[in-house]
Amino acid sequence: MSGINFIALERNPGQVDVLRRFGTKVYFGDPTRPDVLRAAGVEQAKLIIIAMDDPPGVLRCVDMVKHNFPDVAILARARNRWYSHLLMDRAVEGFVRETFYSSLEMSRRTLVGLGLSQAQADARINRFKNHDLQVLAAQHAVYDDAAKVMQTAQEARAELARLFEMDRLEEESDKV
Repeated sequence: MSGINFIALERNPGQVDVLRRFGTKVYFGDPTRPDVLRAAGVEQAKLIIIAMDDPPGVLRCVDMVKHNFPDVAILARARNRWYSHLLMDRAVEGFVRETFYSSLEMSRRTLVGLGLSQAQADARINRFKNHDLQVLAAQHAVYDDAAKVMQTAQEARAELARLFEMDRLEEESDKV
């Protein structure tokens, strides 16, 4: 719709048929195979989006793309925090955590539903999101050590509680 040309690869033949009926240029094939990506024209691509519903497959695809097509930027789906760290290990800067943003939106709607204004809910969600991104980056150094992850998580939780309390006190002083 934005005039950006793209090619989709799909491993499910039924899904290929559905996408083609809607006018999507899609090929049937395994995106973890370099020959399939070459046939789809990856060498002319600026970016490859890896959004497979198979976390180990995402990692295999990332490894293959980095090895065979090092000039193509990667945006990849991370199933969870652990897979985020595994993508960070592979120097994939462009990744999206699968449930993170939907959880933020559900939390935003919950806060509004419980009586906070949209602005208050947005501020809290942004505070949490930014804090969590910092914690994710910090935890990357210790993500394979469960005790250190727990320690950093507890410290992060305490820091976030302190930040939310400061926000609450600031909101109260603004009312006065």
